[in-house]
Amino acid sequence: MVFELLKALFIGIVVAAPVGPVLLLVIQKTLCHGRRDGMYAGLGSMVADNIYAACGILALSVVRSFISAHEALIMIAGGALVFIVGLSMVKKKEIVKTPGETGNSWWSNALQTMGCAFSNPSAFAFMLAMLALCKIDSGSLISPVWLILIFIAAGEFLYWMFVTFALTHFLKISDSLLLKISRIGGGVMLVFGIVLLFKGLMIVL
Repeated sequence: MVFELLKALFIGIVVAAPVGPVLLLVIQKTLCHGRRDGMYAGLGSMVADNIYAACGILALSVVRSFISAHEALIMIAGGALVFIVGLSMVKKKEIVKTPGETGNSWWSNALQTMGCAFSNPSAFAFMLAMLALCKIDSGSLISPVWLILIFIAAGEFLYWMFVTFALTHFLKISDSLLLKISRIGGGVMLVFGIVLLFKGLMIVL
């Protein structure tokens, strides 16, 4: 049982780590508005990945069929969301940092990263691959599924704690450089969004 929980913790850390729109958002929000905003953004991704994990463990065939059937719609909607968020970062005129205040509400930060995570079907495929690699499935588990999900969430939480702590404690960046980083990150997210939109439209056409 302990080994299963350690594997679940490992899965949480690994699925949070890949570079993509979620990581870019967490970095941008942490650098521009502080650790709290960065953590809220990371927690949104954690919720999305836990939903993927629950689906992968409990209803793999049903969810896989749903995602396959609606892959184009997911990519188009997700690509549009990522594009809009990236555009807002590119168009930012200045970085306003007010000690003790966040840039957006906690739910706004969380929903942005949750939407980014749900927009990419490959994130679900990655979660399935990690579950399979670590032999985590409902038929062979000793631990209850809810406990496995808690440890996957804990792994992601630890990862985002580390990322936001490192960014706020080891990086001292001027406002002008923060603005450049925000715009570069936004530009990369624009590319992600366009790629997702293109892939979705190619499936439809």
